[in-house]
Amino acid sequence: MDWVNYKLGQYAEDPENHKGVFLLGNLKTGLWMKASPQTGADDLLRRIEELLEDHASARK
Repeated sequence: MDWVNYKLGQYAEDPENHKGVFLLGNLKTGLWMKASPQTGADDLLRRIEELLEDHASARK
C-alpha cells in the first residue's frame, strides 16, 4: 500500500498523517482529478461531468 500511495502522490510515513482523497479518472483520455471526502455533491457532479466531457472530446 505504501508504494501505491507513493505513486498516487499520497504517501505519508506516519499512517496517522495519511490524506483521504477520492481519485476520479478517465482511463481513455488520461484525465485524473483528486477530490476531498468533504467535497460537496454539486462539486463532485461537476468534476464527473468534466471527465465525461473529456471522454466525448477524445472520440472526435
